[in-house]
Amino acid sequence: MVDNYISQNIGLSSVYVFLCESGEVPTPLKSAKVTPVFKDNGSPTDYDNYRRISCIPHSAKIMENVIIQQLKVYIFDHEFITGDQSA
Repeated sequence: MVDNYISQNIGLSSVYVFLCESGEVPTPLKSAKVTPVFKDNGSPTDYDNYRRISCIPHSAKIMENVIIQQLKVYIFDHEFITGDQSA
């Protein structure tokens, strides 16, 4: 169902609204390509000496930021967090 909606020629904001209302997130938006990067210290054979860099789709990152902004507005409007606290 989600794939059919996304395949239509519509804007990203419409897709994000639909995804939020349906509660479904397509698999391609939930997957990331993970690349290990050596930290330049210690042995290269030790896995602890690598950090993981996750590359997610641009549209997923945009959707994440839209949702974060909406959550911040909701949280402050309903006074779950006051202006004295950080979010």
